[in-house]
Amino acid sequence: MGTLSIDHVQLQFHRLYVEKVRTFYGALLGLTEIAASAQGSLRYGLGNQRLDFIATDEVAAPPSAVHVALRVDDLGEVRDRLQEAGYPINQFGDFGGHTRFYTLDPVGNTLEIVEPASALSSR
Repeated sequence: MGTLSIDHVQLQFHRLYVEKVRTFYGALLGLTEIAASAQGSLRYGLGNQRLDFIATDEVAAPPSAVHVALRVDDLGEVRDRLQEAGYPINQFGDFGGHTRFYTLDPVGNTLEIVEPASALSSR
C-alpha cells in the first residue's frame, strides 16, 4: 500500500469573484472546467488530478508560502497572456531543471507556473 498521486487541490475564494476566477483559470490558463459538486464552486481537470475552488463568504488572504505549481507546455505564451491581462510576473528564471515564474490569481492565491527545461530546449 502506498500513496500514488495527488487527487486534487482545493482552494477557497469569495463567492463574489466566481467570474474572475473562472476567467483566470479557464480563459487565461486554458484549464477545462468540469462539473462541481457544490453550487457556486468551480472545478477544473488537470490530467488525472483536479483543482477545486470552494466559494465562501469569507475574505481571507492565503499564507504567502502556500502555492500551487502548474506545469505548462508554453511558458512564454502563458506569461504573455497573464501580463496582458494585468497579472504580476515574479521571479522568472531557471530553477531545478525547470523555467518558472510566480503570479497571483484574482483572489490572491500564489501560483508557480513551470515548464521543464527539456521542453524549452526541444523547440
